[in-house]
Amino acid sequence: MLWRNEDPLKWDEAAEELKGSHFEEVKRMVEDYWKEV
Repeated sequence: MLWRNEDPLKWDEAAEELKGSHFEEVKRMVEDYWKEV
């Protein structure tokens, strides 16, 4: 597979943003789950 430095759709940036927000969301869901148990 050929790796190019160009990233016209900014996949790396989008992935970084999603990773952070998704992690926080999952963490909240887990905390809420343990409160109920």
